[in-house]
Amino acid sequence: MTTVNLEQSNHTHRSVSQHNTFMRCAYKYKLERIDKVWKRPASWLSQGLAVHKAMEEWELSNRELTFDDLLKIYEEEFTRSIEEQSEETPNFDYWFGSGPYSGPVDIERRWGIGKEQLKSLVDYSLKSSDKIWVAPDGTKGIELEFEVELGGVQVKGFIDQVVETNMGLLVRDIKTGSMPGDAFQLATYSEAEASWV
Repeated sequence: MTTVNLEQSNHTHRSVSQHNTFMRCAYKYKLERIDKVWKRPASWLSQGLAVHKAMEEWELSNRELTFDDLLKIYEEEFTRSIEEQSEETPNFDYWFGSGPYSGPVDIERRWGIGKEQLKSLVDYSLKSSDKIWVAPDGTKGIELEFEVELGGVQVKGFIDQVVETNMGLLVRDIKTGSMPGDAFQLATYSEAEASWV
């Protein structure tokens, strides 16, 4: 039987996703993070990275980039991620599929889904009265790095957006596929937010 202790391994910090993986299955954590065994590629990862990258660049430009600019950023990031994953696993038949869609088919499908998600996010942002928070030092609340200690474990990560709303500051976590964050993720973000204001 293999024992893995999250606090005593040789890493100096954990991300929220690493913590959650460990809590669900310590052996999976060991395989992924310590042994670094082969991980089956997935085009939904490329989709998520590309949407996040385009939204980040749009907000950093003070929303001056056109949607065509955003599509170009999305396409470049999606392609870069697919190519990076295919360096280790060039046979797309080994990639994760989605429902009835095989790995190769899902790559093309998600290329289009991500573009639709990007348009929806831009439309929502333009209709909303929310605006990106700016820290006293001038740092925009976009991809903010944080590090907090929770139960003796250093947790490090990035928050997609911190926005000013009529209810105060809120954390916005852009999701392109998975369900919204769990209680641990939200509590971690709350701790991080408390350290900024």
